Amino acid sequence: MCHCSLLNARSLVNKMHEFQQVLYCCNYDIIFVTETWFHSEVDSGLLDPKSDYYILRKDRIGPHHGGGIAAFISRSFTVCNVPIDSRFINLELLCFDLLFSTTTVRFFVVYRPPNALDNMHLLIACLKEYSAAVETSIIVGDFNLPKVNWQMSSCHGDGVS
Repeated sequence: MCHCSLLNARSLVNKMHEFQQVLYCCNYDIIFVTETWFHSEVDSGLLDPKSDYYILRKDRIGPHHGGGIAAFISRSFTVCNVPIDSRFINLELLCFDLLFSTTTVRFFVVYRPPNALDNMHLLIACLKEYSAAVETSIIVGDFNLPKVNWQMSSCHGDGVS
């Protein structure tokens, strides 16, 4: 069992105290964060001062503030970052594998800004290409699809097993 949480931060920098409370008190194995609003001057060591987590992040580059994604993965797991080809550079997407004794689970963390419909074809192509190599892929994120209602009838809580 792997306990996970997905947060849309809309700037994690100004919520660090609250986030570290979640990080250290809620016993999540993985915390996915969209809209981190991180930039190169935000040091990963400040995010997890106890170094309990591997931190993978993709900060938004360019003139527009906002965006950015991160994954905080418990150091009790074996994790392998999956580099994404440069043709997908405009996507706000992270990819990593959790390695278990008999299987690998691939995770994708995605943030799609509102009104970025032209990136959907690129996102789909990326997900197809990088999910083909593993048996199990899990996609989490904020897709900003306001006309899509997600129904979770049999899923209670936020665990992945």
